[in-house]
Amino acid sequence: MLLNRISIKTYLLGMWFIGISMLSASVEAAVQTDGPMVGAVTHVRAKVFLRTDAPAQVQIEFSESSSMSNSLKTPKEVTRYANDFTKIVTLKGLIPSTKYYYRVLVDGVAQQTENYPSFTTFAPLGQDAEFSFGLLSDVGNYVKNPAGAYKTLADAKPDFVLQIGDWDHRDPANLREMRKMHRDVRGSGSDAGADFSQFLAPVAPLFHMWDDHDYGMNDGDYT
Repeated sequence: MLLNRISIKTYLLGMWFIGISMLSASVEAAVQTDGPMVGAVTHVRAKVFLRTDAPAQVQIEFSESSSMSNSLKTPKEVTRYANDFTKIVTLKGLIPSTKYYYRVLVDGVAQQTENYPSFTTFAPLGQDAEFSFGLLSDVGNYVKNPAGAYKTLADAKPDFVLQIGDWDHRDPANLREMRKMHRDVRGSGSDAGADFSQFLAPVAPLFHMWDDHDYGMNDGDYT
């Protein structure tokens, strides 16, 4: 009787471990879906925006080398459903007037393995420096309109880009539609967004000034 009980217990434990293993194998690892996109650059810091498809631990790995040698990593942060799995990660302690390459780590897995996106920090405070910048408005409209302006501007190698509003002319009626619109204009959800993420986002910091369509309805106010 004791032997039978041990055999039954061993069998049940074995089936439990098999079930857990199958369940773990069926859960796909989280991945980056939007970004990376850099902004808020100063002479010593920058911020990187990203989004994942599920809750995950994220970091930014960055280096002065295009091969990502001698890199540093930001502390781990978590993307959450409440924020549409988005996160803005701050890079600190940067060197002025220096080009940095970076990539996103999602649960420790690198989301870029070559041709890393980059940006250049600004000159030290109080030091004169020449710079160039681009200006965009009303350029990401609608899902089926490509935006050749992004590649044209990227080819000019601006130090930063201003998007001064109306990134899309949709009138989102709720938070879900608003989030989709913003995912579309900066990512693969639209032809224009694909152009942005492919050509401009990897090479230039973006400073976005929100207008009515960016935060609400046409001619809406900030409330």
